Amino acid sequence: REIPEVCFLVVGDHPAASLVHSENIVSEIEAAITKLKITEHVRLLGSLSDGDVTKLYQIADVIVLPVLDVEDDVEGFGIVGLEAAASGKPVVATRAGGIPDAVENDKSGILVAAGDYTGLSRAITALLRDSLFRAALGEFGRCRVCEKFSWPGVGRCYEKLISEIGSSARSC
Repeated sequence: REIPEVCFLVVGDHPAASLVHSENIVSEIEAAITKLKITEHVRLLGSLSDGDVTKLYQIADVIVLPVLDVEDDVEGFGIVGLEAAASGKPVVATRAGGIPDAVENDKSGILVAAGDYTGLSRAITALLRDSLFRAALGEFGRCRVCEKFSWPGVGRCYEKLISEIGSSARSC
């Protein structure tokens, strides 16, 4: 309601490959869209190729990753957060699993508690309304991915670790 021109693009399909879930999530989302009368603001895109997802990162203003904190189902790292950051896009996500390792709160995105839909909505709205803040988070995230999560960045981390191990071994 606050941003009437917004359009949510939802990527993903039924969690058929999941070891934990078998429910029909897409049908639940479709029912919620109909109930809330927001069909003109939401597009369910289903499963997409990596190339198509990359294109969506480029056209999106904000990437939203609303992972729930579910027992026996862990979001291992939050690679979507890094992919979004590599595209220079800020992320609004929940503090679940490894997402806080991929999204640095108030630097590359905004993190809220899992299940805090009001907080999620406020964070999305704030970023959609403030293009400078959105751009700053996106740029920080892009630089962070290049520095820490690219192969050269990973190599530097290993070099540092090996050097520290070598130094401590020499002092024994």
